[in-house]
Amino acid sequence: MASKKSSSKMKLASLTKLLPLLSGGAGYAVVAVKWAFEHPRLALEATLVAALVVGGWLYNRKVAQLHDASLQAGKLEDGFRQQIKLKDGQLEILRMENGKLSSHTQYVPPEGSIVIKERDLKDLHAKYQALLAKLRDAMTPEEREKLQKEIDHLLSLLSAGDGVVIVDVKTEGFLWPPRWGAGLEWGNRGIQPRIDTKWAFWDRYSVILGGSKMGVDIGGSRHLDDVLWGRPQNLEVFGGYKFIRLNGGESWAAGLRMGF
Repeated sequence: MASKKSSSKMKLASLTKLLPLLSGGAGYAVVAVKWAFEHPRLALEATLVAALVVGGWLYNRKVAQLHDASLQAGKLEDGFRQQIKLKDGQLEILRMENGKLSSHTQYVPPEGSIVIKERDLKDLHAKYQALLAKLRDAMTPEEREKLQKEIDHLLSLLSAGDGVVIVDVKTEGFLWPPRWGAGLEWGNRGIQPRIDTKWAFWDRYSVILGGSKMGVDIGGSRHLDDVLWGRPQNLEVFGGYKFIRLNGGESWAAGLRMGF
């Protein structure tokens, strides 16, 4: 047993000596191999997690491709020219134009929003007539120029046609009040419960401020719906810097969180 341990230590020492001679990806590969030799259990767990993540991402990607193909091959009900559907955080818009069906899919984060509006041409026509009357009575060139810009804008809206539905999707912005969340934080003192707040978001990424009995941290999080089976909408992975450390905690924070 002693000879086996000494031989493995010699292998690790030889790998360490090679590090200064390597650069770029090769150097990182040697570091990873060295870490795996020193922490075989953690290396196995990390490999399994990575395999699940990659497998989930490939599965969701294939499902999305098949779904997009089915949308392109589908059709709308008779008498309709547009269909809007929200499912699993994905907004699907089908529209019939000139006898051809077009589709558009967009991710909508749980922090985002969707606003659907329909134009009222009667109201636009009334505003157009009122602006024309003001234009006839305008006294200065500046006033006429301002009114003409408003008229041109209304004409562009009127040219779009009646019954046009506008879908406004918000996928980024600041959050006030912030969104609360809770999760589990991993560190040198084991797994600890935590609570946090989310202040800003962009697509699947967010800025969070949180803490546990190990301290208070600021960092970022990412939704995992595109890499996990079942597409959970509020499950996220997070990481951050602990600017207040307590009870001998690490200077970093990492783990999983669930948004409320």
